[in-house]
Amino acid sequence: MEITQKYLDIYTDEIINEMKNSINKDNFDLFKKNFKENYDSIDLDKINYSMDRFVEAELDFMTDGNRGIGRLTENIPRLGAYFRDKLSILDKKGLGELENLIKRLIVKSYIFPATIMKQPENAKNLTPEELYNEWIPNIFTSNLKTLMSENSGNTLLSVIEKDVLLIRNFFRLHNMKGGGFLKINKIEFILDKYIVAGALLYCLDKLKTY
Repeated sequence: MEITQKYLDIYTDEIINEMKNSINKDNFDLFKKNFKENYDSIDLDKINYSMDRFVEAELDFMTDGNRGIGRLTENIPRLGAYFRDKLSILDKKGLGELENLIKRLIVKSYIFPATIMKQPENAKNLTPEELYNEWIPNIFTSNLKTLMSENSGNTLLSVIEKDVLLIRNFFRLHNMKGGGFLKINKIEFILDKYIVAGALLYCLDKLKTY
């Protein structure tokens, strides 16, 4: 799925509506103002360039090993390796649905910082390839605390809660269970990094420093 202006508008509306339930009116008005100023500078070509490559690698169940793109270890495996057997029997429609759900989560996590941060005076102006190359190595060494305040991080988790639930429901529907006897369930760790990936992509793209 390519992220088009239509999807950007839909996801933005969903975030704004969810934020009404999470923050007070003064902050809500400020965040709407911030996003209005940042909206026109969102480059869909950059988003699609980076996300297409990342999500394709995440859903790779053919390559041996658990390590995924951007990782130095296998502590947080790529999704395709973690659910190798289940993904290998999914049809094209099912794989496409999962791809879309992951992209939805990442894009909404990208949009959110545009609401809480003022428009930067000077963005880095990276090319799509430069942004991607800077983004990938930082995904698994970053967390929400390094990207935003604790309150903002909690608000982000609140507004994308339904999107995380959609992915978890997909897993349940297709009997994709993490963990097992004496094994840690790593689904939460994998999904958390997709949230970080979205927020990080915005910060690297728009902020002068990170």
